[in-house]
Amino acid sequence: MRKSYKLSMVVLSIALLISLTTIISAESKSIVPVETIKNKFSEIKEITNHADEIFIVGPDFSITNDRYVFFKKNLELIHEIGHNGPLMTENEMIRALSKKELVFHYAQNQGIKVSEQEINDAIAEQKRKLYEVPDTSDSAEVIREIMKQRIAITGLNSEEFWKSDFTRNEYLKSITIGKLYSEMLADKKMKSYEDFDAFQNRLYDENVSKIQIFK
Repeated sequence: MRKSYKLSMVVLSIALLISLTTIISAESKSIVPVETIKNKFSEIKEITNHADEIFIVGPDFSITNDRYVFFKKNLELIHEIGHNGPLMTENEMIRALSKKELVFHYAQNQGIKVSEQEINDAIAEQKRKLYEVPDTSDSAEVIREIMKQRIAITGLNSEEFWKSDFTRNEYLKSITIGKLYSEMLADKKMKSYEDFDAFQNRLYDENVSKIQIFK
């Protein structure tokens, strides 16, 4: 698998760390499952090298088969660590990945822009929380171990990973979507994140006929 492709796979699921923090805190784990994390990333390393094989195509976006599999493996890892209910079905994962792309492009079409400095600040804050905040809780230790393994499979060192175009692009998407949510709240187009989720679902439903799945 190409180094640049492995990197794009890794940054895909940085947002899942938020879910993981909640799950682990709720479970109050007393032992960091290092071997579970290592084993899952060993599986990820063995993903078939079909970097350009398209799995999902939608309006203005495409998602490779390996990107889908990587997303699935990350969800499995969260599930194994947190034991939190049933895993997503394939259709639910397709919907989740497609929704993010659709809402990102929607926000861009609404004129929402993100500066390089905003991306720099967001990455700096994430790094600070990961490496500088003296948090020895189980959730913090697990997240640090996950990021260690994620960065390791890219073949880059930590600084190269955080400065890479792939990492920055993932933060661009997250910040753009966050700005759209804030603007909609300010304009009173919605009152809560539940409303925003409903909006994303409507956006998906409006475009689902334009989305093709290649199996």
